[in-house]
Amino acid sequence: MSLQIFNSIVNGELKPWLINFEESTLKDIVRQANKMPVTNLQEVVDKLKHLLQHFNSLQKAIAVTNSTEIKVQDYYCNTIEATNLLQHFYKTLIDTELIRYYNETLINPFIKDNTLDVPFQIGEKSLKGIAVLCNQANNELIERGFADTAAFTDITHYTLTYLRNNLVALYFSIQEPFKEHLSTVYSDVQDFCMYCLDNACSITLNRNATTTDVSLPKTNIKSTALYFGFKGDVEVLKKIVHTLVMRMNFLNSKKTTEEQFIQVFTSTNLKTDKIEVHIDCATNEFVEMLPYFKTLASKFTPATINKSGLFYTKEGTLIDDNLLHVTKHKSKLDPEKKDLIKAIFEINRKEKG
Repeated sequence: MSLQIFNSIVNGELKPWLINFEESTLKDIVRQANKMPVTNLQEVVDKLKHLLQHFNSLQKAIAVTNSTEIKVQDYYCNTIEATNLLQHFYKTLIDTELIRYYNETLINPFIKDNTLDVPFQIGEKSLKGIAVLCNQANNELIERGFADTAAFTDITHYTLTYLRNNLVALYFSIQEPFKEHLSTVYSDVQDFCMYCLDNACSITLNRNATTTDVSLPKTNIKSTALYFGFKGDVEVLKKIVHTLVMRMNFLNSKKTTEEQFIQVFTSTNLKTDKIEVHIDCATNEFVEMLPYFKTLASKFTPATINKSGLFYTKEGTLIDDNLLHVTKHKSKLDPEKKDLIKAIFEINRKEKG
């Protein structure tokens, strides 16, 4: 499950701003690659080795454990059509490596016990690496001044955008069949961008209706109701909220009581409750609380908060996912306050236990 090829595009010898091909050589590589079938993993490897024939170190990193038929990713992003030879080369390379990496991950031979092995083999070795590369690609695009909406005339702009978008699709495709055994699961792209990317970006994912289940259990229940998914102990939640109000001025008590916040947090349909939540602490303090609240309600995410339209800052500004993202990365919180927030959640949960 090596990410070496993707890593090389961002950090190594495949950097698009450094690549140098003779046109005749590139034309021959792309033409032959387009004729090569990819019906099993061995054929995928053969195509990769053809595309990387001038990169010996990368060729050596390509391996295949078996030649079974390939599975299609659960998620995909809108494609960006290639308009010149070099774009065709990178698009073909990324598309082919996506097939190899995804399928190799699904048949990871080191997963013997899902509960014990998935958190490390998938969570640490695979998903974390994908998220890091996605962030690096996105940061490179930001640093070079490339906007998501601009025309992709520059090869670096095209390649890194195509790679970044497809890495996000790859992340969610791998997360899906293993999510029952992962400690961190992102519910949507906004959630992923909030916690994994330093800078915001615009990516739309689509679900592939033709995918088939892998051997691990899936949970994919869709509902029109909007809720945070509270599954904890209400008494523990009450203690946490009360302590946050007393120690952190968490809520504006003139506009939102502790009981009203708990009603919103535990609601099974936010569309019908319509209770506004006005926080009285600093926005960066609220952002620091989010992952702790998320341990009590898995959908208490920037995306769901945004969709609810119920949360307001101390200054009266409607809280959306973009505000939370910007605050997280631009407004640093004092370490002592971080420790206090962590302690409030941990102590109150331990007291109940």
